[in-house]
Amino acid sequence: MSILDMNEELGKSLVAELGTERLRFFRTDVSNTDSIAEAMKGSLAWVKHTGKEVGGVVAGAGVANPSKVRSPPQQRSKRPLSRF
Repeated sequence: MSILDMNEELGKSLVAELGTERLRFFRTDVSNTDSIAEAMKGSLAWVKHTGKEVGGVVAGAGVANPSKVRSPPQQRSKRPLSRF
């Protein structure tokens, strides 16, 4: 499994816990396509090295400003979702 994330400390901690045979960490800025491409190259090289197949991709990263998931009624927009 490859973990792509900005938090290098937590990534390395996870690799130490689960072991390098099962996991690789790549520091990745998902807002930068070059960073993503480098992480994918590293992941695919590791897959080739292990001789295993890519079993899937779980995309859980997001780029957004910090905010509440749900605003109080007085702060909600009356615009239809199609305008966002």
